[in-house]
Formats: sequence, C-alpha cells, structure tokens
Amino acid sequence: MAKPQLTWSVIGLLCLLVGYLVVLMYAQGEYLFAIMTLILSSVGLYIFANRKAYAWRYVYPGLAGMGLFVLFPLICTIAIAFTNYSSTNQLTFERAQQVLMDRSFQAGKAYNFTLIPAGDEWKLALTDGESGKNYLSDAFKFGGEQKLALKETDALPEGERANLRVITQNRTALNQLTAVLPDDSKVIMSSLRQFSGTQPLYTLGEDGY
Repeated sequence: MAKPQLTWSVIGLLCLLVGYLVVLMYAQGEYLFAIMTLILSSVGLYIFANRKAYAWRYVYPGLAGMGLFVLFPLICTIAIAFTNYSSTNQLTFERAQQVLMDRSFQAGKAYNFTLIPAGDEWKLALTDGESGKNYLSDAFKFGGEQKLALKETDALPEGERANLRVITQNRTALNQLTAVLPDDSKVIMSSLRQFSGTQPLYTLGEDGY
C-alpha cells in the first residue's frame, strides 16, 4: 500500500518541478524550450507512471533523445531562418541607433575622379561631367579619415594617372576620404570611378529618437 503512495508522491513532486521549470522558462521568454520541456516531461511521466505503457519505457529514451538533440535543433534552425533573430540583430539600443544613423544614400551630383601621383603622395582630381569643371586637392597620403579641400582649376595636370588596380588596392583608404568642394559641399567615394554627395538615410526626431 505504501509503494503506490510513494510512487505517486514522487510523480507529484516531479510534476511540480517540471511545472516550475516550464513557468520559469516561459517567464524568461524561452518559449520553445518551455514547450519542449513540457512535452517530453509530460509524455515521460505518463509512460513511466502507466503500467499499460510499460513496453514504451524501453523506446521512449531513444525517441526523447532524437527529439531533443536532432529534431528540436533542426526546427529551431528553420524557424530562426525566417526571422531576424540572429547575432547581427542582437544589438543594444544605442548600437542599433548608431548603425542606422551611419547609413546614407547617394544624393546630388556625381563627379568622375582620378588620382594623380605627386612623388610618394597623391592628388585627388574630380571632374563634373555636366559642366566640365575640374577640381584638384593638395598632395596627401593614404591613411585614416581625411577631409580634402579641393580647388577649382582650369585644367588638370598632364601626366600619369592611377590605374584601376591602384584604386582597387587603396579602396579602403579612399572610402575614408571626404572631398570638400569650393561651395562647401562634401562628396565621398561612391564607386571605383566616382565621388558623389550623400545624405543620411535616417535622422533623429525632435524627441531624440
């Protein structure tokens, strides 16, 4: 008589423990783990508490292991593939705001550019395809973010020009350049052949958000 009571007492305690764990997982937002724990625990308790399901006691551990370590991760992976729940989207509010504020789009004129060697330095030359005006910077070296003040010139210096290979090799450095034209407008590299004006894609509202 005492053995059935002990068995049901143990089962009752396990049910309380499982219920507590499921509620804890649900409160933490781990819905998938809560559902998986509830299903596996409920089925397991039923099988080991019901004599009619005695034969399943030998099969259930294998099925539970396959479901927990094979099917469950597979289902989670497929589910995550259709959401933004990934490492690139798990950012703090400040970092996410900064990422959005750094985004920009091309606006204004596009200028053809070339690099003119000046010893071990370079000069940046821009040409307005519409008006034919030319702009030239002082000599500079690649390295870090720089602002180059350009002056209008009647004609660009004759001589050698940087080829596409040189531009490609120094693309990272060129992306850090900001060319300031005589009218104080700013342009940055938009392709391997052009500099163009940009504007921020997002701006903060009056409330700072």
